[in-house]
Amino acid sequence: MKAYELAFEELYAFQNKSEPANQRVITVPTSALGMLRRELIETIGFERTKGFLLRYGWHSGVSDGLQAKQMEWDDERELLLAGPRLHTCAGMYKLLL
Repeated sequence: MKAYELAFEELYAFQNKSEPANQRVITVPTSALGMLRRELIETIGFERTKGFLLRYGWHSGVSDGLQAKQMEWDDERELLLAGPRLHTCAGMYKLLL
């Protein structure tokens, strides 16, 4: 498969087949994440919030990478290009091409 062929529907259909029953993917409005960030900063401070959100992003990326490695790609380049496409499909990133 080519990375540009990855679509939202295929991503979630694949996740339903490959993930255990207790592993789900959720979508959250960016306004809610912004409010969470503000609340965390007010509650635990900027530096601890930064560390928390960096670790959260790291684990999210690792999870996406492991999922992408289970899919069939034409070559390793397509696997690498799938990263931004996965984020776009999940609504975390807007691909500007």
